[in-house]
Amino acid sequence: MQTAPQGQGSMGCGEAESSSSSSSSRRAADAPHSCPRAAAASKWGIFKRRFSLGGSLLLLLLLAAATPSVCDFYQFDETEIPVAADMSLPLPRPFDSTACALQHLAQQQQLLLALQQLQPAASRSLLQDPALAALHEATRSGLVAEEVSRHIEFGRQAKITVELQLHNKGAAAAASVFILLPFSEATQLGWMKASAANGKQLKMHSVSPFLPSISSLSWEDWGQRQLLLQKEELLLAAAAAGRSSNFKSPCWPSVFQVQLERPLQQTESVKLTVSYILGRPYRPLPRAVELEAIQSVIFATSLNWPSPYKTLKSSLSFQLPPQTSLGEAGERRMQQKSFQKLSEGLWKWASAAAVDPLAAVGPFAMVFPLPQHLGFLFAAERLLLLPLSGAAVSEDFYKFHNDAALQQGPFNPISVALLQGLAPGTPRLALQNKEVPRAPPVPSHVLFDLHATLPPDVFNLDVADSAGNLTTAFAAREGPEGAPLSTRLEVWPRFPVLGGWNFDLRVIYSQPVSSLLLQQEAGSSSSSVSLKIPLEPIFSETYAEQLSLTVALPTGATNIRCSSPVEFDSVEEKRIKWWFDIVTSRPALTLKWHSFSASPSPHEERSLTVTFDYPYPVDLEHFKKLLLLLLLLAVLVIATLLSRWKLRFTTPEEEAAAAALQSAFEKVRKELGRVAEAAIKDTGSYLNCAAAAAAESGQSSSKQMPQEQEMQQWSKCMQQHENDVAALLQTAPEANSSIVAFQEALEDYRNTVQAFAAGQLKNVKDKKTEKAEQDVKAAADQLRAAACCMKLCSTKLHKA
Repeated sequence: MQTAPQGQGSMGCGEAESSSSSSSSRRAADAPHSCPRAAAASKWGIFKRRFSLGGSLLLLLLLAAATPSVCDFYQFDETEIPVAADMSLPLPRPFDSTACALQHLAQQQQLLLALQQLQPAASRSLLQDPALAALHEATRSGLVAEEVSRHIEFGRQAKITVELQLHNKGAAAAASVFILLPFSEATQLGWMKASAANGKQLKMHSVSPFLPSISSLSWEDWGQRQLLLQKEELLLAAAAAGRSSNFKSPCWPSVFQVQLERPLQQTESVKLTVSYILGRPYRPLPRAVELEAIQSVIFATSLNWPSPYKTLKSSLSFQLPPQTSLGEAGERRMQQKSFQKLSEGLWKWASAAAVDPLAAVGPFAMVFPLPQHLGFLFAAERLLLLPLSGAAVSEDFYKFHNDAALQQGPFNPISVALLQGLAPGTPRLALQNKEVPRAPPVPSHVLFDLHATLPPDVFNLDVADSAGNLTTAFAAREGPEGAPLSTRLEVWPRFPVLGGWNFDLRVIYSQPVSSLLLQQEAGSSSSSVSLKIPLEPIFSETYAEQLSLTVALPTGATNIRCSSPVEFDSVEEKRIKWWFDIVTSRPALTLKWHSFSASPSPHEERSLTVTFDYPYPVDLEHFKKLLLLLLLLAVLVIATLLSRWKLRFTTPEEEAAAAALQSAFEKVRKELGRVAEAAIKDTGSYLNCAAAAAAESGQSSSKQMPQEQEMQQWSKCMQQHENDVAALLQTAPEANSSIVAFQEALEDYRNTVQAFAAGQLKNVKDKKTEKAEQDVKAAADQLRAAACCMKLCSTKLHKA
């Protein structure tokens, strides 16, 4: 991008200047200036209508060369009021938390002054709070801060470095000193350390029971104003002086105790350096901008660094992000506050006036452009399964949120492509192809990709989101071949994460447990195992809130201990089940804390050391697999035995009765079969006679007598068969339904035969006769089927 003229920001815009009249203030507040890249966007609209896709490269060059417009005023929008529907979403860190923190600092200062007027016996009952007791001790120790120098380096996170020179004017030596952080900074504290002048890190712990979370700020204290920057500063000044009583939240400061290398004797001085990182220090202003616009952010603090000791000399310096500036109006405001511009983006303020303990001098707010995404993790959960040997499995679940300015206006895919340096219509995966022409990406507050650093020996890496495999991921080893230093993971969300958008991600990977093994000592009855688990987030450039780590240890682990430089909100020991835990379970530790940032250097990385005793000589995880195989084998054996055995649930008497019924059933079935075959045989003889009579139809009627005799004989036989079937009803009543069905079939067969025989006597051969012959055959088949397919009604016979 081109360099802006002297006094103007290359990516920034000026701030609203103070005005003597309220009308000019309203005009400045209502001025619709949000510093958009409107010129570049409008050029795109004109050229898009005139050129085809072949001119995309030319348009990319025009966009890269376009300089965003610089405006003279900031537009301050109204802070969003959270409602019940928004409580589950991460809201931007409120500007009012700084005012609330300054007000409580003033109240704490007045309370300490009141306690100094009381006798020690009278004030002892009032000093039940550890933080208040530590501040009271610090104000009475006689230590004086001869010089306090604070430097703020602005980026996606704010890194603050404070150099203190303390002098002991008290009557006794001081083995430790106290420092404090206002509520607005303690709620977003991602990393902190204290070191001596020689660079040696000093022990430090929080005196307060727990570090506050931003969720402790009541909803009533979220701002509902739409003010100019000067009026916001008046609010901060009133809160720092204790004149504001609109806050209901307990925005008390957090106190830390720093242990010195050696006690500080009388008249001696010591130099300390306190460094810490603020994870979410900004609030976008305005809250919503166009996609092509450069977002601006507001940051509030005081000129001095509040200290529990009297400060004789204070200084403040800050470094803006690269290629940004305050603009002409913003620089004039800083100069009016006695700031000096040392270099491009570097400003400094210094004062030799003494400052009382816990006092905040000159609170102010500054607005500057920040063309970076403000993505952070508002929830991070990790499950780590640790065996004694083999591979450790880690399942991480992350919920990202972009704290940047919201999208104003419709979504424009052309602008999204141009911000990445791609021609419209080019797929995002083309960024991995070096042959695809592209322009340099334009700095923006849109989150396009994430970068993570994993251990060098990870394997079975799997990355996915809640929607499936819509997320694109690339992984590669970094370092010398054969001895990599780390594994780099690059994640591209399916859609660019705009301001106010969320994005979830699940990362699963394995690594040898030997890389986490710190120590293993074998004893007489049990062995002691120590594991070192890194706590650093894999996304090193991202601040995290609401973290949870569950460490699942091997089955049989006892006497579990853990230690870490991180002060956890809670540590819970429980039992969980995992694969192969059929009749067993695993002991687990669940640790939770609410703010975390990556350490600035590798030697300052924080970790968790877990030590436990293991009384077994071998790993029980192998026996779990063997137990599973034995269970599967037992199931197969039981299934085989059950398939071969016939289980009987009846008494011997019932079995005998069932056997008798079954024997009677077989006799009935055989008798019905005999009757059916006999009836069919007799019918065949009778039909043969009827056919012979039809052939001699031309002879005298005296020859009809033998035919009538055959018919009478056949009728008698059929009647006898029916009588035999009726007799079976008396001998086998359990089969009455089947016998009745056979009777009906026999009756139907008899009628069918009679109809066919009558047709033959008439000596008429037509289609009706052929059909009647087929009906006789079908009735015979049905009769045989009725004799074979029998159903008994007795339930006892069914059991048999």
